[in-house]
Amino acid sequence: MSTRLLAVVSRPARRAARDAALALAALGTAAGPLGGQAEVGCDAPGVLIERAWDEYRAGRLDAAGTRFERAMECAPDDAGARTGLAYVALRDGREARARELFDQVLARDPAAVDALVGRGLIAWREADLALTAALAERALALAPENADARGLRDRVADAGWRPVVAAERPPLVVPDTLEYPARTRGDGFEIRTLDGWAPFYVKGINLGAALPGKHPSQFPDSLTYASWIDDMSAMGANVVRTYTIHPPVFYQALAAHNAAHPGRPLWIVHGVWTELPPDDDYEDEEWEGEFFAEMRRVVDLLHGRAELPARPGHASGAYTADVSRWTLAYIIGPNGSPSPWWRSTTCGRASGAGAAAT
Repeated sequence: MSTRLLAVVSRPARRAARDAALALAALGTAAGPLGGQAEVGCDAPGVLIERAWDEYRAGRLDAAGTRFERAMECAPDDAGARTGLAYVALRDGREARARELFDQVLARDPAAVDALVGRGLIAWREADLALTAALAERALALAPENADARGLRDRVADAGWRPVVAAERPPLVVPDTLEYPARTRGDGFEIRTLDGWAPFYVKGINLGAALPGKHPSQFPDSLTYASWIDDMSAMGANVVRTYTIHPPVFYQALAAHNAAHPGRPLWIVHGVWTELPPDDDYEDEEWEGEFFAEMRRVVDLLHGRAELPARPGHASGAYTADVSRWTLAYIIGPNGSPSPWWRSTTCGRASGAGAAAT
């Protein structure tokens, strides 16, 4: 401060400034237990929080956690301390604790931007892209320039997520009797024709989930699917086998092709993909529940009645094309021997279950 500026400051003000300077000097002379700084008392929780963030940015998570916890003890209602402790837990891989803390902050203040972003990061780690996108958009509505929220939104966009809008469909009419377009007889297939059941010799092509040089979740576009389907038919194939769920444009292209060629449609054998269960336990409840859910998704989308939310590595969208009349069969599970799972589901549950399943 210059001499001229000092001259216009009153004597009491200069005395107060001097006392404050002496207090700060005294605070800095004693080495504190963390980072070589003096420990701050509960009369200055803001200083505690700021020093905790310094430790966090330096990667000293234990020290940061200690300071944030101290700040929470001093000011239990301070959202900054709770938010900081949540980020420490998140960075340390303790998602459950981080979620608990972020949710506590948002319960008190739904407009806490840092907590919204942190909760969005947890949703991202859990592959809940819809929730991640919603939290990122809420944060950006409150703070349009927040770089972390923009980065979170960009992650979701790069993963291919788009909001799924429920499609308009006619009411579902369930027939009075069971109807099916194909069946097995002996060791072969038969399809229903105007003249009754006729033998069907499969001339099939496997269809993978990606273009060469692309990731499995980078699916072809509608024109590519339509071209492939036309080429399959032109070369004499009558069946396309898929390993897993494709995007809606594939089923739309298949339905359009078959509608244009009713005398020689391309039938579909659809796979239901799953990873192997943990520890090869085919009765693991969580694994089995997801496997059965995937079966239901496949059946629904083949009837044009599914809205699949985005999941990393999976197709998604509104499925409106009904290709059930050209569905020849399902292949359940990944490539390889299905015998362990088949035995556990058909023979080990209840008397007569095997006969019913087969």
